[in-house]
Amino acid sequence: MNRFFVNQLVIAALIVSAAFVTSCKKDDVTATSGAFNGVITAQVENGTHYNDLVKRVAVLGGRQDVFVVGTGVYENGGFTITFPQEPPANVLISIFEERELPNGISTSDKNVKLLNATEGGIKAYSSTVGEFNDEDRVGVFFCVKISNNSTSEMHVMYADRDVIIKGTSKNTDDDVTYILEYNVNYKKGWNKSYITFRETQKGDKREMYTEVTTNPISDLKWIFDSYSQ
Repeated sequence: MNRFFVNQLVIAALIVSAAFVTSCKKDDVTATSGAFNGVITAQVENGTHYNDLVKRVAVLGGRQDVFVVGTGVYENGGFTITFPQEPPANVLISIFEERELPNGISTSDKNVKLLNATEGGIKAYSSTVGEFNDEDRVGVFFCVKISNNSTSEMHVMYADRDVIIKGTSKNTDDDVTYILEYNVNYKKGWNKSYITFRETQKGDKREMYTEVTTNPISDLKWIFDSYSQ
């Protein structure tokens, strides 16, 4: 399976693109609120094939997966995870604390702290009880939409306050043009956010486009990416 989306974060687009110097704006685009009740119910594509392999799922937070954000039982080809009302403050990250926003990107509150709970996917385990150990991990679940030149992925984000992040940045480096677009409306609590990566070849030029939005994307599927045994 193409894993290029596995290590991408919703907040990474801000960090990677901090050197962007040319910008434009799309003020006519309004972001839908990403807020939801904190319950994820997933029916996995071909999910019953994994009934014998996967017994539990977990969302792990913190910089080294040290905090269990939520857990669920895997059965009948799917799972449900209920996120806590509020995660510990020490797993929240202030993404604007040490970095300037890219030109063209603005936020309503630079003091916001976020947690990307599903960074790296929802982990799958073969045991029914005990600690969530790496040795017991058999794969990862992602909610994605994959086409020939793009991948969209749903992330579960926690925000410690309401915040809007908007704007577009553009930068050309040699034969590659990088475009970053934000259209995000997080409410305090749990939110669904969507990140899309698209690469387009235009003659001898390439365009690398990244969009982060809370506007829902249709036709996403829960898929299982198994680890090699």
